[in-house]
Amino acid sequence: MKEKSTQDLADEFMELQEKRRRLEPQVRDGMDRIELVSIEARGKALATEILLRGSGRDPRPNDVSPLLLRHLGVGLVE
Repeated sequence: MKEKSTQDLADEFMELQEKRRRLEPQVRDGMDRIELVSIEARGKALATEILLRGSGRDPRPNDVSPLLLRHLGVGLVE
């Protein structure tokens, strides 16, 4: 299986954010809450992976845009 690029991870992160925004107002029962928590957990995992790549601590090329890092709430990583 081919490893995802940072852009692929960022795209997946943004899709999850949109799905979370749509689901949040509709949470009525335990199953909806479980799905929401699952989406949030995957989003945090993706954000962590993206930040590691942007920090230079990851051996993969640093192809993380400063705009994406700012969106994740980190600002510029030097």
